[in-house]
Amino acid sequence: MLTEKRMKYFTTIKILPAFIGAWLGCVVVDFLWQAVFHMSWYRTNESFRLPSDLFLRIPFGYTSFAVYCFVLTWLIFRLYNNDNSITKGMKFGAIAGTVYGGLFVGVTYSVFSIPQITLILWPLLSAIESTIAGGIAAWVLIAERPWSHVAKVFGISLMFFIIGVAVQNF
Repeated sequence: MLTEKRMKYFTTIKILPAFIGAWLGCVVVDFLWQAVFHMSWYRTNESFRLPSDLFLRIPFGYTSFAVYCFVLTWLIFRLYNNDNSITKGMKFGAIAGTVYGGLFVGVTYSVFSIPQITLILWPLLSAIESTIAGGIAAWVLIAERPWSHVAKVFGISLMFFIIGVAVQNF
């Protein structure tokens, strides 16, 4: 039987790399969606015109993703610890992302004037990001060598980031 101290250590060494992998996946999907594929929509939509200090605000969004991905990873670990799979992580992530995205857009719509298409796109993006984050978290959690999986996620994320920057500048 594991002592409380050993269980805490075991939990930390499993959750930390899974959380980092999930966060990397979430950030790269958000970057591709917002900065590459959706940027022209932001530029043409007057109510969503980007502020000149946007670059200074981006860390707040990615810090929020980190908190979300940590909680998602922890929940996947706690709920599916002995019976975890990538499919279960993706399903849990999809449900969590859909609920979060729907609630977020509902609150935003109640306060701000936003285009109706946003009511569909933002929850969809939340569901996609969370599905990917949940799948990556579960994949890393079940790995014998979790940091090697994080390295793979980092490499793939870096590749998509470079492609995104290239597409964005053409």
